[in-house]
Amino acid sequence: MIGVSNDGDTMSTITRHETFVYPERDGKPMGETDSHVIEIADLFTILRDRYRNEANTYVGANMLCYYEEGIPTSTFCPDVFVVFGIPKKSRRTYKTWEEELTLLAEEPVLANYWLLAHYFLGNTDACRTTCKEAQKAKGEFTRQLALIIEQLLDKPASASLGKLKPKKLAELIKETRKNCFSEQLEPAQRKLLDAERVEAIAKNMQTLHSVLAVIELHSWKAAAAHLVNAE
Repeated sequence: MIGVSNDGDTMSTITRHETFVYPERDGKPMGETDSHVIEIADLFTILRDRYRNEANTYVGANMLCYYEEGIPTSTFCPDVFVVFGIPKKSRRTYKTWEEELTLLAEEPVLANYWLLAHYFLGNTDACRTTCKEAQKAKGEFTRQLALIIEQLLDKPASASLGKLKPKKLAELIKETRKNCFSEQLEPAQRKLLDAERVEAIAKNMQTLHSVLAVIELHSWKAAAAHLVNAE
């Protein structure tokens, strides 16, 4: 769950990181149906039991997760989540840059995932940071993948990923970005995506209005023809 980067007591307690405040609650009411509450509780219990003997597997629930250092608004709150490779201990919030960045050299699978995830999401800065850490990994495959991803970032018009050529890679990046949550993107990319989606909604509304106008016109003509026939 490595996030993008930008160089206790009661539940209202806040956690501080340097000059930034990372709240432990978002102040929003939790609206869940009975079935959802039961499902969340059951899944949390099952996963906790499944990994009870694994010291480096953490199971959390309804916890604020922060994925951009220095931007407290970059957060999400999963019902239940599992993170492999981190100590099983009590947490108030989950910050990806504190928990996972240092694990990349020790957890090749985690490194592989974030190398590819950030690359296809278009998170260039986060991808380069991941590449740097992944080159320290124990596994040869992970180190080679990091080098390949760096080449893709440096030479997007000529580098390839296996059988995937530049044109196909560009298509996959565009499609991934199109279908992702904007919160998964670096700030600059997020603004572009949000603007694109607003524009797409506006175009869809224009198309809908045009269709409705045609339907209305057709209905009016049909009604007029019916009146003529009746006469």
